[in-house]
Amino acid sequence: MNDNFSREFENSAKEITRSDADAMIDKYNGEIIFNITEYATVKSVKTLMEGIRKKGLFKIVCAEGFANSELVKQHLAGIKVVKTKGAKKENHAKGIEISFHDSHYISMDWGRFELSLYPFKHGLDVEPKRTATEILDQLNVGDRKTIVCGSLGWNEMITVMQSYERHFGELQIENRPLIVFAPRKRDQYWDVWGGLFKRNQILQRIDRGESLPPFPDMNHYNILDLSTSGELASMYSIGDMNIIGSDRNILEGFGGRGCVVFMENESWKNNWENNQEILQLSLRHNAAVPFKKDTFALLEDNDAVNSLKRGEKEVIKEMKDEIIPRSVDMVKMLLAWMILNQ
Repeated sequence: MNDNFSREFENSAKEITRSDADAMIDKYNGEIIFNITEYATVKSVKTLMEGIRKKGLFKIVCAEGFANSELVKQHLAGIKVVKTKGAKKENHAKGIEISFHDSHYISMDWGRFELSLYPFKHGLDVEPKRTATEILDQLNVGDRKTIVCGSLGWNEMITVMQSYERHFGELQIENRPLIVFAPRKRDQYWDVWGGLFKRNQILQRIDRGESLPPFPDMNHYNILDLSTSGELASMYSIGDMNIIGSDRNILEGFGGRGCVVFMENESWKNNWENNQEILQLSLRHNAAVPFKKDTFALLEDNDAVNSLKRGEKEVIKEMKDEIIPRSVDMVKMLLAWMILNQ
């Protein structure tokens, strides 16, 4: 876990061993209450529950609308869910409340503490709602390459499209790679995006909801603007190149057919602030590269892509075998310390 957490934990609970922690949690008669506010917290909660492994111990508190989401139903089935109409915090006489945030510190009070989302949000294997073969069959793009852009800002989309034009602008529409956009903020900048695309490309826009209708036939189109909820993992599975927006979860793009590229926005202060650890881990294992003017040349460089794919496997292995188990153990010892002091 992050250094701030480690130092604070060592000062607070250094007398508690791992076996002590397991025993105290096993005998605990209270509840561990997780506050869920977004997709990343669902993944973090799932990771911790699987690491603690005690049935009947957990309770979920989340906003009424989110409590009914497909994400909560799928990954937190069988867990007691309490619906709220706001971010109200209550004192739990026989419980310990856990919340998550993007910052790199731990905040503690009697009966509650806040954890960094890293690394717990990287522990859940998201099952794609549709297989890659099914999606590609519906899109009907044949042998064309597929580029999936997840959670890009409007300026990042412009950068990608300018490079795309330089590389593929001389090709007929039906011969260009299919590029799929699942943008970060659609409505605010749609006039900018739409104007750019309409000047240069043929765009088919589709709004996809819970019913998951078939994807459109893209045989005569080369850009798909995807309005979706919880389906980005499925789209990453078809990508010959997955382009991740700056300071987003780069790990989500791993496991597809091709390589992972990440955006860097030099004009932003503290670029990649909230996901810096997973980015540095990916760079250390040569699992991803920053987007550059010549990045699309990777689509034809099998050796470079295979090298990046090997790096992906190393990142996933280190995360699952070392970083997450070690972090879960530290949280279990912190829980034991709180149980001891309740």
